[in-house]
Amino acid sequence: MTIYSIASACHRNQKFEDERYINHLSRVSKKVAAVFRTDDKDANYLLHDIAWLKDVFVMTGCSIETIHSRLSRYHLYDRMMEALEAISQKQGEQDSDYFERCSRNPIALKVKIAETMVKVEERIKYQDIGMAKFYTDRLNLLLSIYEEKQF
Repeated sequence: MTIYSIASACHRNQKFEDERYINHLSRVSKKVAAVFRTDDKDANYLLHDIAWLKDVFVMTGCSIETIHSRLSRYHLYDRMMEALEAISQKQGEQDSDYFERCSRNPIALKVKIAETMVKVEERIKYQDIGMAKFYTDRLNLLLSIYEEKQF
């Protein structure tokens, strides 16, 4: 089973504005590849895969057990699960705590930056300038963390 098919199954019937949610994930995957591609093939695979799976625990009924059963043979499984744990904001978790946890995992932080870049673009597309500014502020914070961590 491919990462795309897992994400597609988990996010089946979910919408973002007037389109399927999977389209948002596609934009994040493309953005992370454009911004953070390296010579490290494993890192590139992880960036791609986490971009597709970043919301499976937060926005869907897919459990960690479901993801485990589908990915346990994947050669980067441990690193993938660590990144998914880091990028998945817990219910009621403060943004500051979430960003701190996310910042400890370079894959999660890079995907979060790419996702936030996409959210700025999406909000501008839908003429929601207030939210575009909100995500721009978050992006600036994430970029400051990224600069500090020097990944």
